[in-house]
Amino acid sequence: MIEHKKICHETRISERGNAIVATLVILVIAGVGFFAYKSGKLDTVLAKGDMAATSAVETAATAEPEKPKNENPVLAKLYGEEIKRQDVIAFVNTMPAQMRQIPAEQLFTLALEQMINNKIVDKNAATSGLENDSEVLKQLEEVKVQIVRTKFLENAIKAELTDERVNVEYKTYLENFPEVEEVKVAHILVDNEKLAKELIGKLNKGTAFADLAKENSQDGSAENGGELGYFAKSDVVPAFAEAAFALPVGTYSKAPVKTDFGFHIIKVDEKRVRPPADFAQVKPYLEQELQRSILEEMVQGLRADVEIDRFDINGDIIAKAEPAAGTVEQTEDAAAEADAAVSEIDAENVAAPVETVVE
Repeated sequence: MIEHKKICHETRISERGNAIVATLVILVIAGVGFFAYKSGKLDTVLAKGDMAATSAVETAATAEPEKPKNENPVLAKLYGEEIKRQDVIAFVNTMPAQMRQIPAEQLFTLALEQMINNKIVDKNAATSGLENDSEVLKQLEEVKVQIVRTKFLENAIKAELTDERVNVEYKTYLENFPEVEEVKVAHILVDNEKLAKELIGKLNKGTAFADLAKENSQDGSAENGGELGYFAKSDVVPAFAEAAFALPVGTYSKAPVKTDFGFHIIKVDEKRVRPPADFAQVKPYLEQELQRSILEEMVQGLRADVEIDRFDINGDIIAKAEPAAGTVEQTEDAAAEADAAVSEIDAENVAAPVETVVE
């Protein structure tokens, strides 16, 4: 009987401890959310969780001695409402990235306790009359303005981001793609010249290059027979590049090539001019660049129809300079205003949600 009471007492202490920790988590997230809201970066809090975190939490949620019979069991029940396993996993995905760095098992427990706390707080807040509080209504209106602004820009950019425009951008990419010579190389890397010379001797006697690389190379390429793939001269250290590009295809270096990494035996398998990426590979990057261009064009166009009066730090109006049409000064002023506009929008977290269209 005494033992039973002790166990119950320890259980209640543990539950209170979890609840307190979860409450602290609420305060941390609330603080992050307030900062994100005030800085115009709501997507920091509203962003979806990454797949790795979700997988880890799902694993932790099922990491019991016996797999639960129900794949989505009820984990808690209060006020007649159920909190299920999948509810907790979904909730984890709404947490800020820094919170998702917590070990998965702890995170799952904290998330469950936080959901319980949220329901308790919500139940009490519902009877507080705050839904009509002036500060609450003001903040809701500010959030609404931001959401409408972001959605307006997303829709406008989506309408302009046509397949034709992306294809034109890809054609420009192909036309401007530089000619870069590349070699496809394998190597054997060792830490002393004597061993390198011994291995060259074995190659001269017919031993397969890949076999020697697997047995002797002292870097990560060993398991692939020394294969390094394609690279340009500028991609590697000068001594290695000079030796590799000087070798004919199908040959290997007859003397060790010394670099800061050690002594290399280099074999050249192919030479080519670097090909441009195909359309499917480069399309997401082209779309991202086009989105930025479209955003800048759109904001510049919207600003062109607005009369803007500017004032200095003391509130005195700044006289407008009127350079002649088409002059360098006028062009630079317009460009500067457009850049400032885009920077301002980026600061208010418009560009980030827009880029998610690509994803």
